[in-house]
Amino acid sequence: SGEGSSSGSYEGVGYGIYNKSGTIGDITNTGTISGKGSSSGSFGYGYGIYNDSNDEEMGNITNIKNIGIISGNSSSSSNSGSGYGIYNKSGTIGDITNKGVISGSGVASGNGYGYGYGIYNDSNDKKIGSITNKGVISGEGSGSSNSGEGYGIYNSAKMGNIKNIGIISGDGSSSASSSSSFGSGYGIYNKSNTDKSMGNITNIGIINGIGENKGFGYSTARGIYNGSGTIGDITNIGVISGLGKKGSKNSSGFGIYNDDNAKIGN
Repeated sequence: SGEGSSSGSYEGVGYGIYNKSGTIGDITNTGTISGKGSSSGSFGYGYGIYNDSNDEEMGNITNIKNIGIISGNSSSSSNSGSGYGIYNKSGTIGDITNKGVISGSGVASGNGYGYGYGIYNDSNDKKIGSITNKGVISGEGSGSSNSGEGYGIYNSAKMGNIKNIGIISGDGSSSASSSSSFGSGYGIYNKSNTDKSMGNITNIGIINGIGENKGFGYSTARGIYNGSGTIGDITNIGVISGLGKKGSKNSSGFGIYNDDNAKIGN
């Protein structure tokens, strides 16, 4: 585990495993890999596994097999807190097999946002192979003065097939007094832009999004959200759900939401 904390105007960042631009073979985890970041004066970031690159070489992780806990937790009392279970910033990660827990949690008790991501695949030419989940993949974000957003799996690049026999969930909550705040939760989120692609999704378990606004803003929830990208075939014999809870403004929930110019199906 790695932990970073700051009491001044500096970021608090913690990493469980940080691959700067090298090559790592298979990661098999039966224990705990965790990163925790906290700050009272700036941003807090926590990463369970962080895959990065430099100007010349991209980081590479062959495969990840988790039977234990991979978690990233963060908190900030003055700005945003962002937590990532697995963050592929720039590089390649092979197949991810999870029979344990992969989670990200971000708490903002100040004026910032709270973001939580179970698995985050960043933009451009970054790639994650197939994901097989027989455990829990979750993201939870909460904001007391601003929005809170939670994502089970967030894809902004290229990702292979997803097979879920467990639980994939995103839970976002806000208690802000601002009418423009959101409590947003997404089980699987495929970001906008036409070149963002995801393979087939097979669900035998639960994929859910939960959004709650305890203040005066909006709540929104999507089990699966496709924003102008491409997702392959979706086969479901389980539960795919979105639950929007208590918003002074609009409250909405969708099992599957396919946005304008988006495509689902091969």
